[in-house]
Amino acid sequence: MHGRRKKDVISAADRAKEEKLVKAAFAATDQLIKQKQKRQEEAETDCTGKEAGGALQFTEKLLSANCEFVPGWNFRRGVLQTSLPHLPLRKDRLGLIESELSFLERLLPTQPKAYCLWYHRLWTLKLSFSLEKSKTDAVVTGEVGKRNGDGEGERKTAETDPSRDGDGDGDGDASAPTKESRLLVELELCRRFLARDSRNFHCWNHRQWVAAELHALGPESAARVEEADFSFTTTLIEENFSNYSAWHLRSVTDRLAVAVPWGQQTACTPGGNGNAVTPSEELD
Repeated sequence: MHGRRKKDVISAADRAKEEKLVKAAFAATDQLIKQKQKRQEEAETDCTGKEAGGALQFTEKLLSANCEFVPGWNFRRGVLQTSLPHLPLRKDRLGLIESELSFLERLLPTQPKAYCLWYHRLWTLKLSFSLEKSKTDAVVTGEVGKRNGDGEGERKTAETDPSRDGDGDGDGDASAPTKESRLLVELELCRRFLARDSRNFHCWNHRQWVAAELHALGPESAARVEEADFSFTTTLIEENFSNYSAWHLRSVTDRLAVAVPWGQQTACTPGGNGNAVTPSEELD
């Protein structure tokens, strides 16, 4: 662009390495197509056990080499979506979710602006929350049935209560992260990536969704995220006065709207001298 090469002419050795990588990528794509066809022929039966593990290992290797390969992510989501709901123990489901989030956290630093990575992370979190919600709803249904005197309610409770997993260890809830704790982890993740690059709009969008989910949890969570917004935007603006995204977030934070009423701002106003500027003075 503008007469400048993106990269200098590569050497013969580097070209040979690239050709080798291209051949490996084509081979991996062919293997992905075969695995997908196999699942379609089997009517996408429950992908569990060795079959799911092998598919996840294969796509992990493929996507680690090229994290922007969309068909690979689509196939991986299909495997997760069919295998997760059928895992008998809650700790196994949580373990698979944690493994997926850790995998994404390893890839994000290599391509922090890859749409595929942020989308898949959002998808994984939503899947995790939907699974937990379905299990909670089932437990409530079972408890109601038990109070009504039917045996069906007690049986459903035993099947779906996380503290009564099939192995009888009763540790379903001991170390399970709550929705709020997961969202706070995401908030911290976004803080780290935006500290590296404050113009990463993929990360800003992800953070916006996380903040909205925290607000929906209740007043305490909403207050916590508003406090985080205030502290975070202060840090970003002090580092770069022209950070539009930080100023925008500040403008929509309810905490600031209450704490700093109109006409009492003393910085970044047309007055420019640290004095408060009233609406009439600004119009003048």
